[in-house]
Amino acid sequence: MNRKKIAAVLAAALVVSGLLAAQAATPAPAQAQVTKISGKLELVQGMAAIELGGKTYLLPEVMRLAGFIKGAQEGDTVSIEGYAYPLPYDSNLLLLRATKLTVEGKDYDLGQTGKGPMGRGGFGMMKGPGMMGGAWGGRR
Repeated sequence: MNRKKIAAVLAAALVVSGLLAAQAATPAPAQAQVTKISGKLELVQGMAAIELGGKTYLLPEVMRLAGFIKGAQEGDTVSIEGYAYPLPYDSNLLLLRATKLTVEGKDYDLGQTGKGPMGRGGFGMMKGPGMMGGAWGGRR
């Protein structure tokens, strides 16, 4: 093995060991609870949200649907079911990963997005084109 290959292997080993050490030091996320809420949609910190009972529920899935579902706009009353995750910097601010949206009596199934921190079972965003194993990246 030449010196460049040895250096590359050692650098990779150091990066991996650093990542593992950082992961071990990171506290586990709080267990999500199934939550059902109803209220008026508002724009809070640039995201769709519902303020209810002194708590603010941020709704990223609903934000992605803005403009596609009539009656799911700012000021409209909706019902949402999903998994609530408290945010570490404010106990009154929760991230609600919606699995069901009800607007004007019609239900919309948003899937089981509450399974992991990045939705759908974990780090699903890393599987896109150009990323590890994606259509444009990885080994062929």
